[in-house]
Amino acid sequence: MMPPGAAEQMKNMSAEDMKRAAEEMKNLSPEQLKAQYEQAQSHAKATANYKYSASEQLKKDGNALVGAQKYTDAIEKYMRVKNNLAEDDSRDAKTLRVSCMLNMALCFNKTKRHNSAISECSEVLTLEPRSLKAYFRRGQAYVAKGELESGVKDLKRAAKLSPSDEIVAGELKAAIEDMKS
Repeated sequence: MMPPGAAEQMKNMSAEDMKRAAEEMKNLSPEQLKAQYEQAQSHAKATANYKYSASEQLKKDGNALVGAQKYTDAIEKYMRVKNNLAEDDSRDAKTLRVSCMLNMALCFNKTKRHNSAISECSEVLTLEPRSLKAYFRRGQAYVAKGELESGVKDLKRAAKLSPSDEIVAGELKAAIEDMKS
């Protein structure tokens, strides 16, 4: 098994670099190979931890920007989190990535970039098929675009996931009324 990030590093190596690395590896004992592998794993883990910590801070920064209604700047922070953690398959990284994608969808809706909101929410739903916020925000985006049938469908799914949520119920009711008129 290859350490996380090793494949990415190998992509950036030239043919000459690969040849040189293979030659160097021939001269290593099994113990030295094991030590090199463990060092590479340790480095990859430290890099992943660094990216995760930086991503947590980026999310906090993005949240503060949302609070200040600077949605475009917040999108940039959340997008960096999404990109930073794209290769990290850990549960925590997935949770943080999904949270930022949902926050991006909110910002896209606030800046009337509804197609981007729909795209982010659809991607979240491939990762978490029962995401209340993804259905809710995608439903809002569809309604804002005038695609009321799709919007109502998503808002109904959100209402089914959280029947007591008054905000979801209010959005659904308004969308249904828009459809009738």
